[in-house]
Amino acid sequence: MKQTQWVVALVVLAVMVFVITFAMNYLGGGATSTPVTEVLKPTNEVIFLDRVFPADRSHLVQEERSNGHYDYWLYNPNDQAVVLGVERTSCRCAGAELFVPDSRAIADLPVAFAAVLGATANPLPVAAVGLYGQILDNLSRDATRYELMTRNETGSVPAGGLGWIRLSWKGERTGKQNQFAKLWMDDRVSGKTATLEVFLNYLEPLRVRPTLDVGTIRDDDLRNGLTRHLICWSSTRDQLTLTVRPAVDRGGVLNDPFVLGKPEPLSARECQALERENNDPSAGEALAGPVRSAYRIPLTLQQVSPNGKNPFDVGPFRRRFLIGSPDVIGEQSIVVNGRVSGLVEIGLGDENAEINFFTFPRKRGKREKLFLQSDAPDIKLEFDRVRTPEYLEAKLVPETTNAGRQSWRLEVQVLPGKAFGVFPRRNDPAYEDAAVYLKALLPGKEPRAIRIPVSGTASES
Repeated sequence: MKQTQWVVALVVLAVMVFVITFAMNYLGGGATSTPVTEVLKPTNEVIFLDRVFPADRSHLVQEERSNGHYDYWLYNPNDQAVVLGVERTSCRCAGAELFVPDSRAIADLPVAFAAVLGATANPLPVAAVGLYGQILDNLSRDATRYELMTRNETGSVPAGGLGWIRLSWKGERTGKQNQFAKLWMDDRVSGKTATLEVFLNYLEPLRVRPTLDVGTIRDDDLRNGLTRHLICWSSTRDQLTLTVRPAVDRGGVLNDPFVLGKPEPLSARECQALERENNDPSAGEALAGPVRSAYRIPLTLQQVSPNGKNPFDVGPFRRRFLIGSPDVIGEQSIVVNGRVSGLVEIGLGDENAEINFFTFPRKRGKREKLFLQSDAPDIKLEFDRVRTPEYLEAKLVPETTNAGRQSWRLEVQVLPGKAFGVFPRRNDPAYEDAAVYLKALLPGKEPRAIRIPVSGTASES
């Protein structure tokens, strides 16, 4: 558990020390037992100090696929032992155990607790938390332990005995949920019950902003490079070693005008600002949670690749990058969207700069068109068959030239029987980059690529 959780447990233990000390001194036989018995009114059930954690039902952050537990302290005020069993738990990933410490360890508990208090300042130092952990370890080592994993397993708390139920769990999926164990006391059918609950929020150890929208930029903006940042963080770890790579290899880093830099850790103040931003109600639940460590990864958009061979595509772009760590399982995806204007304008007026085929029968295929314009008088456009997916075909039809402005009608076809399913789609090399590519040719200059995204669903019906 985190330090704040230990603090809660420390307070719980303090109260329980008071309870058991009070019980041993004032409830233990003789004339003094009668009036106290009338107050407690034993009912053959144990008393739990708390049944819900956290008490305010806020969700305790825990890393996905990690184990956790919380101890619910109990006291048996009755003059006879109370039997405990589990009626049911929230899932197979939750379990319950009963710990009953040795009576000699209980007798020494106030002294041990006093040592904790003696090491405690305000706020509680790490040393005191460590001492509390040692006390629990010692109590657990000498305690009688009962597994209550099935309906047939039981445990017993002696008269006047102190102990705890340990509710344990494993995070098998992300998101908010609560784990619980419903216990019966003294009799499975007629005895009283108690439900112990813990509210949890399982989060992945590596989290990202899933999209980065660069917006519309002019071709000239790329001349000196345009840098933006991919943001990632951890809600459960103080440090991560990161790796980042394009989802689709374009022939190596020297061949790609999208240039990735080294991850840079955010300062404590920047982490706090990111946490406030992530937890703003307008950001939604997907980003909410603490930020224990965070990083920015520079991404520079260059007019041409580092080896000078591949200019940045003109038109809309959509690139996906994968961020991972050798410390965690899996990678997180960030999509970078934007549009490069200049040289060639794609679409007329409010027309989208992409082609949507919507849903169509894959056996028939489908046709759509889009208009292009350019103020460059000597520019020529050609269909790039090599870079365009095999299921797409395109033809450029020149339109009327007005006042030096050239225009074309681009006719695009999804070939009959060649495409299937939704496109674009992730993790499928044939459909991840769903686009028509053109070549823009200018005298004395390297050809520029123009990318026009396409989308649709090729159905069987």
